[in-house]
Amino acid sequence: MKRKKFKEGHLSLYLKSTYLQRLNWLEEAHKFVKEMMKVSKKIKKSKKLLFILLFIFLFIPYSFSAKLNIPDSLIIKRTLYLVPQSSAPSSPQAGQIYYDDSENAVKYWDGEKWVSLSGGKDKSVATVIVAAKDSLDTYDDAGTKKNDKADLTCQGTNDEAVIQQAIDSLPSEGGAVYLLEGTYNLSNTININKDNVSLIGAGRGTVLKESSSMWTIINASGTSSDPLVGILISQLKVEGEEIKFNYVENSVITKIWVENVAGGVFGGYDCKHIIFSENSLKASSGPGGHLWVEDSNILANNIFEGLELWFSSNSNNSIAEGNIFTIPVMYWISVIYNQGDENIIMGNIIHNSIEDGIGLFFGTKNNIVCANNIFDVKSSGITVEGEENLISSNLIHLLSSNNAKGIYLTDYNKNLVVGNSIKQEANTYPLYLSKSDENLIASNYLDYSGTSIYGIYIDSDSSDNYLVGNQLITTSNPPRKIEDNGTETQYTQKEKITIERQEVSLSSNPATLEVATTPRGYVFFDTGGSNILLGDPANNIDAIVDGKAIGDTLILEGPSSGKVTVKNGANTKLHADRELEAEDTLTLLWNGEDWLEIAYSDN
Repeated sequence: MKRKKFKEGHLSLYLKSTYLQRLNWLEEAHKFVKEMMKVSKKIKKSKKLLFILLFIFLFIPYSFSAKLNIPDSLIIKRTLYLVPQSSAPSSPQAGQIYYDDSENAVKYWDGEKWVSLSGGKDKSVATVIVAAKDSLDTYDDAGTKKNDKADLTCQGTNDEAVIQQAIDSLPSEGGAVYLLEGTYNLSNTININKDNVSLIGAGRGTVLKESSSMWTIINASGTSSDPLVGILISQLKVEGEEIKFNYVENSVITKIWVENVAGGVFGGYDCKHIIFSENSLKASSGPGGHLWVEDSNILANNIFEGLELWFSSNSNNSIAEGNIFTIPVMYWISVIYNQGDENIIMGNIIHNSIEDGIGLFFGTKNNIVCANNIFDVKSSGITVEGEENLISSNLIHLLSSNNAKGIYLTDYNKNLVVGNSIKQEANTYPLYLSKSDENLIASNYLDYSGTSIYGIYIDSDSSDNYLVGNQLITTSNPPRKIEDNGTETQYTQKEKITIERQEVSLSSNPATLEVATTPRGYVFFDTGGSNILLGDPANNIDAIVDGKAIGDTLILEGPSSGKVTVKNGANTKLHADRELEAEDTLTLLWNGEDWLEIAYSDN
């Protein structure tokens, strides 16, 4: 009987069809052996031993050590088990995976680095995660609170120690500490003393609560020679006092809730380039607190309930914009209290203050106060005790129940008060100047109903102020618009126009008066006691150059000594030549071609 040969390829066919396409090698090996036994019956006994040895030395070792190459896809119906390793494999290839025992995570090699694939704690938002005693998924383990989502779990007392541990564990380059929702009871200050640290909560549900008498809840401090940078505090609620920065730069406090404040809520001492935005701050029932600001900071879109904003004398080049203030109880004398220079206070809403809405004090300079809405204050809408400031486009509404001024300028000079709207229901001045000189008061709209007050009041210690185009609307009869007790006040108002007197020296004879390139409306001549001809028509010399625009008006006044004779002719049409000596005047009107005499006074 002929023996059938074991055809070439049978062994590889079995390996491919059984082992290489299936994961449970023991079960498939058993099947493989049974098939081999069927084949072996057809092989000589002398070759059976050789075949079995071939199976043992080739197939079994291959099952344990060879790499598994899957040409298409792998379906696992049971459990895939990876033996934990304390260190990453050496010389990895792209796509290789292993289980990292130290981080409790599966990792894969992306060709450049090991990347966490699954398992472990979610580190997508933080370097260190901290849970509170009452955070979701916190449980009790033999009297110790634990949370599998967190690296550290607070126990409900002295929780600042755990948060401090998390911050201190960050690398020198910084990182993020994420506080899960829950209440963190503090008995001491949380200190941040390295750069690029972010302390982030889960929103208003993350509460930092002082459990004893504390002044500062969070303190970030550098030094004058090495300030901290890159600090972020966000998405948490603070029940208590101050968040304090000392020597901190380029940092952000945003989206925090601070309640029950009795003193300071934020102290930015020797700090700059701090953004304080979108926070909600609420004082306790007693006297309100404050937010202290220094150099080059931005405070925007915050809500202040019972708290004030202070710009210190060192606070320059800062911005307060889009904030809302409700101040039923005052801590100081202004809702926004500014002692610094070159700050911008813009677009804020101030409601219900027993003192000033906005105050510029101690000679502060070059500030811009604009587009603020100030309602129901009891002292002044805006007080300006400084100079060279711009007060513009503010809306101020003063109720009849209060004895408040609208805008109050005092003790300092050279401010621009332009384009403000003041509605005054009380019997008090909408705009008041006291001991204040050289201010421009222009294009303001004043609507007031007092029966015994004026729209604009200027006291006797004020001088050289200029009022231009202000609209004063009053129901008083007779209308009381401006009470001017000052000196040298100039006007371009419906009520009055002031023309500035300019001295012009004449030495050449004949002379021509220049009034076009150097605008002049009222000229007083100085001839040094000489008699001067103004113009010489016979020699085509004009007395006065052509006017700039039709309707230009020119008043000429004779010298205190000597005489000026204005010649009739050329572009000057007079009744006759006019001689001007001391206190004589000649008034002319430009009609587009000639200067026409409209009045002459020989005094």
